[in-house]
Amino acid sequence: LSSGPLEAWFVDEARAVDDSADIQPGLARAGAAEALSLGAGAVVGGALPAAAAALVPTREVSGPQPLITLSAPFLLAALVSGVHAGLVLLMVQEGRRPRTRGDVATNIATTIRTGLTQAARGVVLRRVLLTSGAVGVVLSTLELLSPGAFAPKLGGAETGTAGYGVLVAVGFAVTAAGSLLAPRLGARLGGRGRAAALALLLAAPAALAVSAQPLPAAVTGYLVVYALLGAVGPLTSAILHDEGREEERSTALSVQSLLLQAGGAGASVGVGVLAEQAGVTARVSGLR
Repeated sequence: LSSGPLEAWFVDEARAVDDSADIQPGLARAGAAEALSLGAGAVVGGALPAAAAALVPTREVSGPQPLITLSAPFLLAALVSGVHAGLVLLMVQEGRRPRTRGDVATNIATTIRTGLTQAARGVVLRRVLLTSGAVGVVLSTLELLSPGAFAPKLGGAETGTAGYGVLVAVGFAVTAAGSLLAPRLGARLGGRGRAAALALLLAAPAALAVSAQPLPAAVTGYLVVYALLGAVGPLTSAILHDEGREEERSTALSVQSLLLQAGGAGASVGVGVLAEQAGVTARVSGLR
């Protein structure tokens, strides 16, 4: 629910201070922070169950236990979510807006329809939102295929888990680096749209390299894809903010998130079916 409103609030506040403010650096830093947090969460969440088992001895009790060692990451996530909610209440200040009347489910459907209508009205917005759907396909496919693709190269399903975990953490780090470099890429290549398009074009052969047999080539392709997609996010978000009107900004962002998730969901189903027919290499090649 916060995917659209929170970022829209940031842009509105920045534009209220300076109507010509460049929002790209702020969006880039936000993308970098998100990627680094995902990487940290993956590492900490993976270590928490073992730490909980060592620190809290398991008691022999009859019947189901309310908490197990795998509960630790979720308890920490709940705590962090509570802190996040508190920070939003304290820091996100805005004027009163008229309440929307009507049934919640009806309003959701209306919002989605309005957002899609807004996107269809403008060529640039339509391209940005379709790009988000494509990024969802790429991310979902990589996340689904990469463990199976790297397991034999890292020594098998059992011994390769730790190595793959390190690779995922490094992948989040290069995503953060890509986000931070997005403003420079846009300036160097003569426009945000041109930079985002080039990043997506380069991501295609990089994704194909993930299926390569030599481990160095596969690792390089994996990291390059995540670095490029890290740059695409802030670039396309800045374009969306520049093209959309203030009253449409939150809706457009929510629809962008919706299409990202829809692309990922569709890819998860389609890639799973293709997996049974052709194997990992053909599935990764299908990203072209």
